[in-house]
Amino acid sequence: MKLKFLFLLLSFPCLGFSQVEFIWVDSLEDDFSFSEKWAYEDGIELNQWGQLSCDGLCPQEVDVLKDAQGRIYDDSLVKFYTLVDTTHRYFTHEGTARVYEFGECHYANAHIKDEKMYISTEANISTHSTLHLEFDNNNEPIPRQKAYIVVNSIRSSVGPIDFAATRGKIEISRAAYAHGFIQMRFDLEFTHLSTDSQGAQTWKGKILTEIEK
Repeated sequence: MKLKFLFLLLSFPCLGFSQVEFIWVDSLEDDFSFSEKWAYEDGIELNQWGQLSCDGLCPQEVDVLKDAQGRIYDDSLVKFYTLVDTTHRYFTHEGTARVYEFGECHYANAHIKDEKMYISTEANISTHSTLHLEFDNNNEPIPRQKAYIVVNSIRSSVGPIDFAATRGKIEISRAAYAHGFIQMRFDLEFTHLSTDSQGAQTWKGKILTEIEK
């Protein structure tokens, strides 16, 4: 969304009183079919010769593997694909968000560190807000938890700014967790800029991703 002077009046984290519920459930009955969809990495696309190639985000080493028009030489295809990642990336996040500098987001990651679970979405060319969730790594009631957005604006020299979740619910599947996955559904509100007349930022969605070892 567009906001004039997005970070002119704010150079410190926005904090708020949290009423966010983190809840373990036995299983989640919902549509997670988005996890069957996939895309290539940003910048990977078919060229006019039907070859998977990279556009503007290529490593320098591939320059000598293409002719002046951008066609990959036939005898260089194997070498090209050892340097350029053209694997399918299956989606791990689906949701709708009214947060700053947000275009779309298909990916989230999860890992454990010091007995705590860390989950975050990925930024990309059109999205500079990322969702972050932290909670104790067990199946018991969750006493220590944190939910917030980090905005790393391209419109300001001010560094990343955190916006804390103020209310909402996060449901996490025990069944998926037992098999090494995070499967969750969430509906959250966050603090916002004082200059934002639309009020709370919001993010509602689902995540299904393998826990990184």
